[in-house]
Amino acid sequence: MKNNSIIILGDEMEYVILEEKVKSQLDAQTLEENFVPFLIDNNFTVSTAESLTAGLISGTVANIPGSSAVLELGLITYNEGYKNIVLNVSRETLSKHSAVSFETCTEMLDGLSKLSNSNLLIAATGYAGPGENAGLVYLGIDFKGNRKIYRLNLQGERNQVRKKVVNLAFSNSMKLIREVEGYKLNVNKIFTV
Repeated sequence: MKNNSIIILGDEMEYVILEEKVKSQLDAQTLEENFVPFLIDNNFTVSTAESLTAGLISGTVANIPGSSAVLELGLITYNEGYKNIVLNVSRETLSKHSAVSFETCTEMLDGLSKLSNSNLLIAATGYAGPGENAGLVYLGIDFKGNRKIYRLNLQGERNQVRKKVVNLAFSNSMKLIREVEGYKLNVNKIFTV
């Protein structure tokens, strides 16, 4: 597997811009209603390793008809111990960098890749709030070994932050897939985000 990890710093403005684009381009349809058909049309599957979202990413995928064709695995590793046991995030990484870090998110994706054969892997770790670091999120997306990890600072109440992570996971997954696959994609269900 290639490990082309990059970190992209993001903030609330990225989410606001995304939200405006989604509203203007999808009319009444939501981002999540387009994510599953996008994966189905292109024969891709997805697996997730979630901490702060506690299954909200995979649960949102499962809400959409046809999701059984694309959703392979959804793991919730809310506790540091289970990040280590299930995803093989090293105790050293957790101790040195914390559960909410680029390094932990990277190792969550690495562990997920060993458990799943999905084309698309999504990992999310962060602080939903309340608290001093509320809204700090690391969102990792890996498509066929091409990886991006986003450091986000999101605003809002706890569940607003979690929902923003889901939307950013879907939109940035589709962006990465388009970057990697380019012209090969079935464009019937694709929209620009």
